[in-house]
Amino acid sequence: AAVAAAAAVAAEEAERTEAAEQAEREARSAAASNARVIDAQRREAREMVVVRARAAAEERRRLAVASAEAEAARDEARRERGGEATPPAEDAGPSEEGSE
Repeated sequence: AAVAAAAAVAAEEAERTEAAEQAEREARSAAASNARVIDAQRREAREMVVVRARAAAEERRRLAVASAEAEAARDEARRERGGEATPPAEDAGPSEEGSE
């Protein structure tokens, strides 16, 4: 009877060990899966940053072109009215004449 009890205890211990090892394997698998998901999310976030940066650069370029076109149109209008085109640097700000 003592041998049967010892065998039952040993079998129970083996089952617990197997269950613990299985739980550890599942935990490792879940951790690896989570790491892959996090890596994918980071990659996606980096790609979105690049897309947004490109869009912002394109918008700045469009604004610069529009500004240059508007300046050219203003200069053309001044010429048509008989005035001279004002260089862009002198469009804004106080005049330097008489400031000394």
